Amino acid sequence: MHISRVRFLLALVLIAAYLFGAYSGRHEMFPFSVYRATKTRAASAPPDLYTMDNLGRLTSGDQKKAVTCPQQTDRTGVLLLIGQSNAGNHGGQRFGSEHGEAIVNFFDGQCYVAASPLLGSDGTSGEYWTQLGNLLLDRGTFDKVVLAPLAVSGSEVSRWAHGGDLNTIMIETAGRRSAAVIAQRTSSGSRVRSTT
Repeated sequence: MHISRVRFLLALVLIAAYLFGAYSGRHEMFPFSVYRATKTRAASAPPDLYTMDNLGRLTSGDQKKAVTCPQQTDRTGVLLLIGQSNAGNHGGQRFGSEHGEAIVNFFDGQCYVAASPLLGSDGTSGEYWTQLGNLLLDRGTFDKVVLAPLAVSGSEVSRWAHGGDLNTIMIETAGRRSAAVIAQRTSSGSRVRSTT
């Protein structure tokens, strides 16, 4: 009998709390107004640190500042990074240039000190291209490395082929980098030695 009295009182308290909540919600009374303000504050996300284009490629980052593109020589490696998620910013580890402006991220006609995530690829996580640049410089393969990424996760081959939306961007990316190389080649006498 004592247990049934406790259950009755518990049920009465729960019903009263429910009715008070419904009444306070309908009339915007305490504690509902506090609950709504807390919910609004929690739902407002901090400003996004990244900007994407209509293809989902990263076009600006939180700490990305343009630097002067390196002078092209026979000892400058230019890597055109084209593909899907493995070529993009979907790696588990972030890397940054250990050689300052000797490793740059070429995007939209400008250079940025290379650091994950790279501009020009989709995703905002890590990538291994910057670390490849570090290793190429550490081993003396090149004196400077230019990374020109264009990666879109899950993209079909037809999008990269002639007439596809990514084909145009790929040609423009390669063309801008080539135009910069040609302009510098005529003044320095260097030329493309190999492609892989």
